[in-house]
Amino acid sequence: MNEKFHSSTSDIKIRSSDGIEFDLHRTLLEAYTGAFPGPELDTGGEVLQLTETGNVLKILFEFVYPQRHPDLEDKDFDLIAAVAEAVGKYEVYSAINTCNTRMRFFLPTRATDIFVYAMKHDHPKLANEAIPYIVRAPLIPVLKKLPLCYLLPWTQHHEAWSSILKDARRAIKCMPSATQHNLCHSGPAVCNTCRGSLYTWVTGLEELDTAFALKGALSLAKISNTGLSCCKTATLSNPTSSSAFSAPVLPHHSSAFSTPAMPIANVNTKCDHMVNLAKTCEDKVMAIPPFSKV
Repeated sequence: MNEKFHSSTSDIKIRSSDGIEFDLHRTLLEAYTGAFPGPELDTGGEVLQLTETGNVLKILFEFVYPQRHPDLEDKDFDLIAAVAEAVGKYEVYSAINTCNTRMRFFLPTRATDIFVYAMKHDHPKLANEAIPYIVRAPLIPVLKKLPLCYLLPWTQHHEAWSSILKDARRAIKCMPSATQHNLCHSGPAVCNTCRGSLYTWVTGLEELDTAFALKGALSLAKISNTGLSCCKTATLSNPTSSSAFSAPVLPHHSSAFSTPAMPIANVNTKCDHMVNLAKTCEDKVMAIPPFSKV
């Protein structure tokens, strides 16, 4: 017997899956839950058997009785998740906010479980907080846990994010080739140096596992040099130079017919192709609609 819920005035007895019994009051169950039997239902003195364990039911019933509710701050995620499931199952509305608040503390490590719980019990705000941590993660582990009605919508939402970098690779492949470095940034044509850096950059983006990280990388690429090679960092008089830090080639003597070497560009020079591609990817991210069932 659970001593905290042992009362001579109780009118219903509930037993947990591990054999712990709770003496409760129907009037409170009827008033503060949406699924337990009220006074009008006669159980004939029989014990009502539930599938939850005793430690879960103890916390659940503490939200039903007129007392200070538990804050769950010292509970691990598995117990909080089990309590949250019971809260949704038995419609103990007074416990919903506490459970959801505590679940947020386990983001991002348990983002998939939190997202699945939130979708199952219709908590869109909590779901939206978990989505950025899983939308770049592998698809199958999430699908295995989601209710059937969300399988197709989530697959479509996940693909919308995945397609951004797939489209970026196709865009790089379709860029016309520049035969010389000094023609690379004069239009859509791209030299081999910059094309290789674009592919390397996209490969790095594909390894980012959250939407936050991807958005940050796209934003940074627009305003700062990524550190990858760009033909703009080589002297135009020596386009085969392989280093962005090469010294400029100076003429041995001045002549009306001599062509002075172009000064080396600042190593912080941004590659225009990368900036434009980052803007395109960022626009596609912004165009993705929020996830929903329909």
